[in-house]
Amino acid sequence: MNHGPSHESSVLILGGGCAGLSLAWRLLDQDTGPITIVEPRTIYTRDRTWCFWLPDETRRDVPRAVLNVIQDRWDRWRVVDRDGRVVERSMNGLAYCCLPADRFYDLMLTRLQKSNRVSFLHAQAVGPSDATGVMIETPTGERRRVSGDVVVDTRPPTNYDPHGFARVAVERGEVVQQFAGADYENIDGSDADGGCATLMDFEAVEQSGESPCVEFLYVLPQGRGRALVEWTGMLAEPVSATEGWARLDAAVARSMPGWRRLPEGHCESGTLPMSPSSDRVSSNDGVIRLGVAGGACRPSTGYAFLQIQRQAKAIAEQLAGQRTATAVPRRPAAIRYLDAVFLRRMRREPASFPKVFADLFARTRPDRLARFLSDVPQLSDCLAVIAAMPKFPFAHEAIVGGLAERFPPRDAWQSHRRIAVAATLVLAVLAAVATLPVTLQVVLLVLAASVGMAHGATDVWLGRDLLGDDRAGRLRFGGGYLALTLVALALYVLAPSVWHWAFFVLAWLHFGFGELPALLPRGPGEFAVSAVRGAMPLTLPALLHPDAVTWALTVLVGAASASSMTMVLATLGLPTLIAALMLVMASLVMRRWWSALELAVVTFALIMPPPLIAFAIYFAVWHSARHLLSDVVDAPAAVCRESRPWSPVVAATLAPIVIAAIVGFAISNIQSVTATSSAVRVAFVTLGCLTFPHMILVAVVATRTRSFNSPPPPQPAASARSHLSWSWRTTSSSPRGRS
Repeated sequence: MNHGPSHESSVLILGGGCAGLSLAWRLLDQDTGPITIVEPRTIYTRDRTWCFWLPDETRRDVPRAVLNVIQDRWDRWRVVDRDGRVVERSMNGLAYCCLPADRFYDLMLTRLQKSNRVSFLHAQAVGPSDATGVMIETPTGERRRVSGDVVVDTRPPTNYDPHGFARVAVERGEVVQQFAGADYENIDGSDADGGCATLMDFEAVEQSGESPCVEFLYVLPQGRGRALVEWTGMLAEPVSATEGWARLDAAVARSMPGWRRLPEGHCESGTLPMSPSSDRVSSNDGVIRLGVAGGACRPSTGYAFLQIQRQAKAIAEQLAGQRTATAVPRRPAAIRYLDAVFLRRMRREPASFPKVFADLFARTRPDRLARFLSDVPQLSDCLAVIAAMPKFPFAHEAIVGGLAERFPPRDAWQSHRRIAVAATLVLAVLAAVATLPVTLQVVLLVLAASVGMAHGATDVWLGRDLLGDDRAGRLRFGGGYLALTLVALALYVLAPSVWHWAFFVLAWLHFGFGELPALLPRGPGEFAVSAVRGAMPLTLPALLHPDAVTWALTVLVGAASASSMTMVLATLGLPTLIAALMLVMASLVMRRWWSALELAVVTFALIMPPPLIAFAIYFAVWHSARHLLSDVVDAPAAVCRESRPWSPVVAATLAPIVIAAIVGFAISNIQSVTATSSAVRVAFVTLGCLTFPHMILVAVVATRTRSFNSPPPPQPAASARSHLSWSWRTTSSSPRGRS
């Protein structure tokens, strides 16, 4: 081996591990000039084991000589979930491969030692590298700078420990993969699992600790009653080396009786980052980062070997004939996105992932899954993997999870407030200055009501939580919901005026208290604020538009009762307006600028536009949106449970929107008073009849939640809702039942 003290070279490689040696091997086939490898090791031993699938699509990325030194291949592999279900798979021409590091190092070094173009500089690269070189420190303590035309940095980042248990700092919401493995032997000499590679055995590991984690045993039979056995944990908080080895021994004792660790056998351990951020590589400084430093370690699995080989091959080909830094090839964008969704979901609900992994292997054809895990998927492979995952939890994570993670609950509520204030102001001004035909107002009302009723669709979850998720519980919920709706409809048919006042009272309660964290006021101040707030959308429109309100009420209850109802609403509207303005002033005095602005804008939007438009704006932009924020953002873990069905909610959300679109189109093309009146009647009566069971159900769930959770723990998300709901309080009880 050449130990020349090269200070300058054509290609300077920092780190002589898998990535550095693979690149140097490839560069020997290219005319790139002298190569210097800065590596502190003088003796290479087996410090790790690389495993990977070998579908046809990856063979061209791995040198044939490397394929020839693969130690073990398994044509059968299996996954065992926490309940003991075994999923065993195999496929002709597809194998799971194992390559010990010492065999790889021997192959690489044998060729590199014979080349006069390669120099090994036994030193430690210290400090950051740049496009021209890096400072090194020799074993004697001497420091000097080495340079190269092209600098390739393969040193792992600080949150990656390939040889032990690093006490790395884990960011909130991040996960690390830790593993501890050793050679074991069976006393009776029989092979583990009949020679089938066990990729994940969740049943073998007894879950411990309170932090979210996914742990399993990994068993690679090696013949003659021996096996490489590893404990692997995907952890929110790294464990110590002592704890890691203890978990390995406990898992083996529990699931592999008769097996013992070989005293002189191989041992390995490591810590790998499992974060989408580890797949993002900086290339602004002109340095090529390769291997783990170049994002080769896949965040969701820890597999890196095949990606390292692809990177080395690509960089060697790009450097041929040029002397400038070149970008490292990255994984397909679809893979990076799916990995991010996968990791978010695993952090949120790790207990479900043993079944997720088992189903993934059971429902996906082996060659499709192998290509997907090897970073060379076809579109059909990605679709097959998506189809094998639980539909609603991962769909929710893909659509909402990223936003919820980027914008915490408080930020989400604040963002809604800003957007809603701006949208309300624009819509209210346009509706106030424009002369909208009654027909168009009705169309907009029907559309807004249908979109707004989406928040009521999640009553499916409340009902099943309250009455049970079995068939009897679903029947009780569906039957009770339908019965209350029919009772409300019968009341409307028999006594429209009574129905209408009942609707006003329920709407007042629902608008006033429906957005409180526990639905029940916690003091006189909050009760007063909620009472005013609930009355605003019902009474304020009658102040400036009594004729329009009378027309709408005439359609619903007849001319005889409409005038008296309008008079009552207008009479109540004046003190409601005064109370709202007093709340605005109080918010200004307490320096709650956004609360004051919100209340002022909503008051304006309920007074100035025509009543139908005013109600549509309030219902869709404020009331329904805040209910959905509570359901989707405040409590994603509860909403995303697999036991909570998504399809009924989607159906209940989309059905009224589709129907409303059809009705709106029909009304806009049928210019008749009869059709317009009928549409108003249908919209209000439908909304009112559905309000009866919706309000009763939410109130019952909230009351039960309050009684079962007293005194409630503080909830930051609920505190944000309390402030955003014009409350006098700055702290909050636990969220209401649907959260």
